[in-house]
Amino acid sequence: MVEQEILPRLRERFPLSAPPLCLRLTTFGRSESDLAQSLDPLELPPGVVMGYRSSMPIIELKLTGPAEQREAMLAIWPEVKKVAGESMIFEGTEGLPAQIARCLQSAS
Repeated sequence: MVEQEILPRLRERFPLSAPPLCLRLTTFGRSESDLAQSLDPLELPPGVVMGYRSSMPIIELKLTGPAEQREAMLAIWPEVKKVAGESMIFEGTEGLPAQIARCLQSAS
């Protein structure tokens, strides 16, 4: 009954939107305020926000927005990476411990 009656009605009444897109990169050595000041002039697409997660000296930059803005977000992403410059240590969601482990494994 739940599968045949209730769930179809709920899906019809409350359609699920596509999950948001989140592009991430991690920097080392620059302050959040320094990065924010450099990124503020960027014109972001509608509904897209720039987020910062700080654990000094590591700052994670996140460009988050609706899936419909994917192309516009990917178009502006190189500018974000350019601002991060040499302070960027990696891109993506893998995390620093996994990045270090992979480097150590490839070195042996």
